[in-house]
Amino acid sequence: MSQVEIARRSTRGSFALFAGNLLNTVISFVAIIIIARLLGPSNYGVYTLAILIPNILLNLLGFGVNSGITRYAAYQLSQNRADLAKRMTINGVIFIVLFGAVLTGVSYVSAGFLSGSVLHRPEITSLVQFASLLILAQAVFQAGISALLGWSYMGNISITNVFQAILRLAVAVPLVVLGFVVFGALVGYVVSVGFAGILSLVLLFRNTGVARASPLEGFVADVRTMLSYGRTVFVGQFAVSISAQYVVVVLAAIVSNSFVGFYQSANNFVVAITLTSGAMTQALFPAFAHLEGTKGDLSRAFAYATKYMAFVLTPIIFLLMGASIQIISVPLGPSYSVA
Repeated sequence: MSQVEIARRSTRGSFALFAGNLLNTVISFVAIIIIARLLGPSNYGVYTLAILIPNILLNLLGFGVNSGITRYAAYQLSQNRADLAKRMTINGVIFIVLFGAVLTGVSYVSAGFLSGSVLHRPEITSLVQFASLLILAQAVFQAGISALLGWSYMGNISITNVFQAILRLAVAVPLVVLGFVVFGALVGYVVSVGFAGILSLVLLFRNTGVARASPLEGFVADVRTMLSYGRTVFVGQFAVSISAQYVVVVLAAIVSNSFVGFYQSANNFVVAITLTSGAMTQALFPAFAHLEGTKGDLSRAFAYATKYMAFVLTPIIFLLMGASIQIISVPLGPSYSVA
């Protein structure tokens, strides 16, 4: 594959992902707005805190193997080694799902202690225990998305994301309306991510059926290779995620549930930035692996990618800053004005 074709595929992929992510975000946004309005700031704060502990533990998921799956699938495919690409993909997915199961157990067992000592709200222990299932669901989901990305199945990623958003809306909102309140919102989130993860794996193995691979063959060696590559990316992502979550931990110690809800509501509207950057980053990641495999000009690609990101993101950031009052007050109502 030529450098020009790689660039074209990356551009097409980023727009395909952006379109899918945009639809996903619109549907998710509707669900979040309805849930936030139905719950009110206080209960929305409880919902935010209930998923905080599982989300913190999710930062440890796979120690960067997700990135390794994407990179080595794309790299091996660029070398015309589809069988090896599929083997490494399968082994990486198995490792991440097993890792997620272990973290789910840790979260469930420690929910009582962490709810009291970290969140200062022992009364939400049962909610945190149920939310622990989110870790396993996210493990399946993230493994599937990483694998689809490495195989350049951008359309399938969009399908998976949209399916997750629709299912969350269809499950969570009726449960909240029926009176299950925070628990209903959690059920919708966990169920939607879990089933979307299963769908991503079904799409993956349906599209890679031609390539042959023996399950668990070379498992230890493959995982070690992916860990070696992904650990640097993991450290950076861990630092970014844990710093944002630390803010919520501090808020939980010093303010009421309502103010936690205000903070999370404000964060929800920054999704326009992550929506755009995420789509472009996902598409560019396997492109760099392809370029490396074909001995392409990585420094030139990086320069173009940086300009590409800046041109698109800058106006979105200033739009959000300038229209923040309207962006919050119109969909959420006056009770969320502090956000």
